Amino acid sequence: MQMEPDRTDPAASLDKRRIAWTVLGAAVLPVVLILISLTGHAELGFVVIALVFPTLFVIGTVRGRRTRESTDERAREMHRRAGSFSWQVVAVTLTATTVWMDARHGIRAAEPYLLLLAALVVSYVAALLWQRWRL
Repeated sequence: MQMEPDRTDPAASLDKRRIAWTVLGAAVLPVVLILISLTGHAELGFVVIALVFPTLFVIGTVRGRRTRESTDERAREMHRRAGSFSWQVVAVTLTATTVWMDARHGIRAAEPYLLLLAALVVSYVAALLWQRWRL
């Protein structure tokens, strides 16, 4: 009986590398920001953030055009669902923070969170109406 040689899928190895880089970046960025804050010049952390996030956006755009991931319906649907889930988590967290601040410190302390919560609700309703109108 003849066995086929073991061939690894190039896409699987690319995904593993991408996950490894993401985990590394998620661990390194907070450490760098903490180290910068320990120097006494915390404003340099904003410079790091201002450099990292646009760079990641450009890299993601280039990768999306190269791999055609941005035009893949399955990838777009997964991205849409992940974005929806993350906004739901933000909404629940923001609501819990608002209730906590109101209960512990009064309504004046909860006002910034109420404004963010109002922006979240208004943007949700606007997006919902826009989608309804478009269809």
